[in-house]
Amino acid sequence: MMTSLGSEEGMSSASSPQPGLLSIAGDALALAVAALRLGPDSAPAPRSPAPAPAPAPAPKAAPAPAPAPAPAQDDADLPVVSLSEVAWHDHHGDCWIVVYDRVYDLTPFLWEHPGGEEILLDYAGRDATLAFAGIGHGPAMLLALRPHLVGRLPEAERIYSVAAAERGVLQLLGVS
Repeated sequence: MMTSLGSEEGMSSASSPQPGLLSIAGDALALAVAALRLGPDSAPAPRSPAPAPAPAPAPKAAPAPAPAPAPAQDDADLPVVSLSEVAWHDHHGDCWIVVYDRVYDLTPFLWEHPGGEEILLDYAGRDATLAFAGIGHGPAMLLALRPHLVGRLPEAERIYSVAAAERGVLQLLGVS
């Protein structure tokens, strides 16, 4: 019985290998790939650290910052430090921030900050007033920062009104 070359029977027997042979070849390929991945010469690639979680979305209406404390009598004696100068102090070895128009050197405090040094470093060399007030720090915390005070912003770069700050602190203290 003759079959033509174009028939199904002729094609199947001439072009396809035996089913068992495909299974063995597939297994061999899988083993070879696994051996290459796990071989003694190739260590597994080090895992990169998990990415930091995305910051929580900011509320639509940011809370108004707490009023700044009344300036101490010696504030006039403080050196004037511009924002451009503060911007140079932006790393863990030299960390200055601005809170309520006053400049603080928080370098020695970085490792003691209860919220971790990362949040302070996020604001290093910049104004951190909104973050400071947004987390709930009040006048007591500003007094705790007093030993780190190194200067004040020039009048042209100030955002917070001293008169409004004085009124706010007096209201907080219950003094009219």
